[in-house]
Amino acid sequence: MSDKKKSRGRRAYLEDFRRSASGEYIYSGAHYSRRGGLSRSGHLARLWPAGAVLIACAAARGFIPVAGMAGGTLASFYVIVPYICELLCAVSVVWALVRLSVNGEPLREYVYRATAEILPVRASFAAAFAAAALIGEIVFFATHGWEGLPLIALPAAACAAALLVRRFSKAQQWEKTDKPVPEGDPMM
Repeated sequence: MSDKKKSRGRRAYLEDFRRSASGEYIYSGAHYSRRGGLSRSGHLARLWPAGAVLIACAAARGFIPVAGMAGGTLASFYVIVPYICELLCAVSVVWALVRLSVNGEPLREYVYRATAEILPVRASFAAAFAAAALIGEIVFFATHGWEGLPLIALPAAACAAALLVRRFSKAQQWEKTDKPVPEGDPMM
């Protein structure tokens, strides 16, 4: 790589690609490898069930007629808004898990930054919004009657699953490696 300063921004990772003699683009940036702990498949086997429970619980609440989310009144905004944020965060967590699973190992730096590095933060937000939705539903049930109370198990399970994703992803240690790229290798 050249001595020029690396630009920051959304497409800064493009500076890590260079053209080979045959015209193909080759990634020449840094890579990240897991250090110690479980194997790649073991690590993903811990993350995916928790991620699946998180997205399933968040999605299921959109299809089940919960009293706090029905009727279209603004009185239950404290249930609906955290639920929407929880659902968006759950989708974000699952998207990071998909990218982490598909990209193999070692991870390119830009993939690492978008998945493994940020996954605990995404899971923390999902857990916080699931907890806020749980509190909102409890408040709604306390003020409007306790019918449908067993459905609060869904945001509670989503919160627990998000905390597990956070815990498992934080437990995995990563190290930066400079993997040499043979000339002419089209690692795209």
